[in-house]
Amino acid sequence: MTLGTLIKKYRGYRDLTQVTLAERVGTTQAHISRLESGHLTGGPWTTLGLLARVLGIPPEELGEAVLATAPDAGPRLTLGIPQPRPAPSPGYALTPRPPYQPGTRSRA
Repeated sequence: MTLGTLIKKYRGYRDLTQVTLAERVGTTQAHISRLESGHLTGGPWTTLGLLARVLGIPPEELGEAVLATAPDAGPRLTLGIPQPRPAPSPGYALTPRPPYQPGTRSRA
């Protein structure tokens, strides 16, 4: 089940309109509509957490829906753990800059 389908299902259980849900979560009706239609695959974790709390969605079910909606996101979305940056490409090397010298116009 995708995130949008899950939100719509639980919103129906609670007999809430998109406007009412948006007010309770602190977002807009348009945001809720885009989530439900699949045009957005997530949002800030605070918004997803509030949606889950207001609608009574179990965290496991929310995590499964997020992964079903954005499978390439992996554990970063389910756990909220930032992923390390990818390593630079093999031909790219970082060279340190010389320290700034007062009285010069620019850095080399």
